[in-house]
Amino acid sequence: IGTFLFTLVFCLALPRPRGTGLRLLQVAVLCLLAGFLTTIKFTYAIGVLFAAAPAISWLEARSAMSGTRTRQAMDLSTLAAVVVLSLLAGMWMGAPYALRDPSGYLEGLRALGEQYSGGHPPHSRMTEGPLSQGGAIAGYYLAVFGPLLLLLHLFGYCGRQMAPAKYVFAIIFGVTLCGFLSQRVFFERNFSLLLPVLVAIAAIGAANVASAIRVRLPTFRGRRLVLGAAASAL
Repeated sequence: IGTFLFTLVFCLALPRPRGTGLRLLQVAVLCLLAGFLTTIKFTYAIGVLFAAAPAISWLEARSAMSGTRTRQAMDLSTLAAVVVLSLLAGMWMGAPYALRDPSGYLEGLRALGEQYSGGHPPHSRMTEGPLSQGGAIAGYYLAVFGPLLLLLHLFGYCGRQMAPAKYVFAIIFGVTLCGFLSQRVFFERNFSLLLPVLVAIAAIGAANVASAIRVRLPTFRGRRLVLGAAASAL
């Protein structure tokens, strides 16, 4: 369910509504789902970053309507209240006990942090360090997708399709990667929630490559050679 909800958050971050009310509603829904994701696994809370773009867009629209400092302070307070209340509502939906007993919830997070930092026998890696962890993570993605799909994913960041959500996803991926490079254990569930979005951006990359081929190789024979090489790589 975590992977499904993370993908849903990404999809809901794609629209760019024009009305300020709809933008604020988009922020609230994204934060609500991010709060629920937090109760599944605490590191999934990073999904709240998808709300950043619509939140900034809402503030810019409100500032254009009335740029007084008092109004801007009120807008910031409104946005902060929406974000916090939506996150708490999502957490209450997923784990109401966390709000009833916050000290117990935080103690559980502390124990989990110690478990990750001190190893998790028998799942701990024999060799420690960023290189070992990076190799395990890279091996996981290469085994699941292969190098060609990962390359297409990189091409997917060209152009404006799925922007700015896809750039937020790149930040989330980078933060997640850096966070787990320092750990002594590797569980695929820490990265599996990113897989559907990774494929979606790779599809954009494939479209970008196909468009470039049509422009740079106008002859049918040239296109067949490139497509044949790509099929062989698959």
